[in-house]
This record gives sequence, structure tokens and C-alpha cells, in this order.
Amino acid sequence: MQDQPTTSFRLSPQQARLWSTQDDIVASVSQGALALAGALDADRLRAALERVVERHEILRTTYQTPAGMRMPLQAVEDDVTFAWSVSDVPGADVDELLARERARELERGPGPALRAHLVRVGENEHVLALTLPALSGDEGTFAAIAAELAALYAGKEDALDEEPLQYADYAEWQHELAEADDEGATAARSEWAAQRLDEVAPLELPPTAERDATGTVRARVELDREASAAVRGGSASAFVLAAWEALLARLTRSEQLAVDVIVDGRDDEELRSALGLLAKSVRVRAEIDATSRWRHGGRPSPQPRSSSPRSTPMAQSRSRCRVTPARSTRRPRRG
Repeated sequence: MQDQPTTSFRLSPQQARLWSTQDDIVASVSQGALALAGALDADRLRAALERVVERHEILRTTYQTPAGMRMPLQAVEDDVTFAWSVSDVPGADVDELLARERARELERGPGPALRAHLVRVGENEHVLALTLPALSGDEGTFAAIAAELAALYAGKEDALDEEPLQYADYAEWQHELAEADDEGATAARSEWAAQRLDEVAPLELPPTAERDATGTVRARVELDREASAAVRGGSASAFVLAAWEALLARLTRSEQLAVDVIVDGRDDEELRSALGLLAKSVRVRAEIDATSRWRHGGRPSPQPRSSSPRSTPMAQSRSRCRVTPARSTRRPRRG
């Protein structure tokens, strides 16, 4: 039987960066677990998932490195296939299920890009464990898959984008933005260069004693009225980032530092439901008064003075940052 044809594309900047920074990216996976409550028609769910795979090429993408090349290409399979298994494991722990799927992935070797394992964990309770190559998905990918599955399972495909964004198109668009030399791109590079991220010295943490075990520490902290007012309206992630920066400043006695922050990369309306590795590492510079509590503009604040260019197309640089651009050009679509 003749193999189904494949179409190949270059990696996106995010994929290329992940590939270059991971020692064993081939064996790495991206996983998501969907909790399903209520009576479930497994066949109907499988059919809905098959339609999701048909709609999105990234769920049919494998990675092949041609002779003489350092990085692989994305190879999109025309055949709509995925691995599907069903089991009954009452009371199963979700983390343990995902760990087992990771182990099975290593044992199986090459195969379909997407592996789905439906597990019945209780009366009218199921978990759908999804496993993809690390280069094919991020947290937002599984959220988008869940939304499409819900619509398709309910017979509401009309509510979905008739022509979903294909990841290979997104990857090419990102390369075009990185290689652009127009006025907007030049301004973006100048804005980023003004952050002087390369001038921030690497942090040197003080040595700590080795520990035989790991654990979780929880502490209750009460904020005064002024600090509480400053927190309101901010996101939990911004608050945690500010706390992390303040802790690093205390530990290293540094008033200037830069940390890499993972951003979803889906701020643009057209990207909200996109599948694939859109998440990016953005380096954020912070200036902190290490002699006092978190301060911003002379007032107590949960946010150190962090800065990074906002929503501008930006070429890859040594700062390893790339921010979701404000859409000034249409993303490419293959005809």
C-alpha cells in the first residue's frame, strides 16, 4: 500500500527555539486532560475529535529532519488519523494518568501525532487525556481543542470558524514579520533595543543546602489597605510575577533584573482559537528598590517597575523575546 503524501514546512520561531534549547525534544510531549461530567457517548466523542483533527493540520503533523539539515521540518499528513484508546480505571488520579501516557509515548515510538485516551474514573465521570509532540501544542492548544470538541459533540459546527488558522500559515507569517524591514518593524526593534536587556547582569543565587525531599509551603499574608487597593484590578499572574521578582531581588541584592515570562501569544482575535505552539518566552526587565517592600512610583505596589515592548512585531534577538504583534498585515493563507 502506498504511503499517504505529506507536505513539509519550516518550523515556527517558537518551535525552532524549543528545538534548540531541549536536549531530547523528540521524546518530549505536551499534554492536556479534559474532565468530562455527565452521561457520555464515547463514539460520538471520538467522531468529534476526528473532526477536530481533520480541521487542524497541526494535529496531523510529525517532524522529520532531512539529511544535511540541523532542524526538522513540519510534515503534515493528509490522512486523518490519531491513536484512540478507552479504559475503565475508577478513582484514577489525573496526574498519574498523564504520567502513564508519557511513559507509553516513549515505548510506542513513531505513530500518529495525537494520542487520545478516554478513561472512565467514576459514575458519569471521564477524563480525556490528550498527548501531542512538544512542538505541536501548548496550554492554549488544549483549551481550543476542548472548545471545539464541546461544539462538535453538541452538533454545533456552524459556530466554529469555517476556515481555521493552520499552524504552518502562522509559522510563515511569523517568519515574515521577523524578516520585515519596513518602518513599523524598524520602530519595533528600536523600542526593544531601548530596554537594554543585555545590560542586565545574570543573577547569582546564594548557595542552598541540598534537600532530600520536596514539599509545598503555604503561608497566609494579610495586605494593608493601600497594598490591597493596588492589587485589585490586576491579574493573579501579574501578582505572582511581581512576588517572584521581589524575591529574586532580595536573594541577589539586585535592583535590576530580567526574567523570562511565558505569554500565551493569542492576544490577537484571529489567534484566540488557534492550535499549535503559540506561547512565547518574553524577557521582562524590572527595577526594584531592594531596601523596601515592592515599590512603584514611591508607593507600595505588588508590581515592580517591569517593562517590555507591547504588541509589536519583533525579530528574534539575543533577548529571546518575541511579542504578539498588533495586526498590521493579514496572516497568509495557503490557497
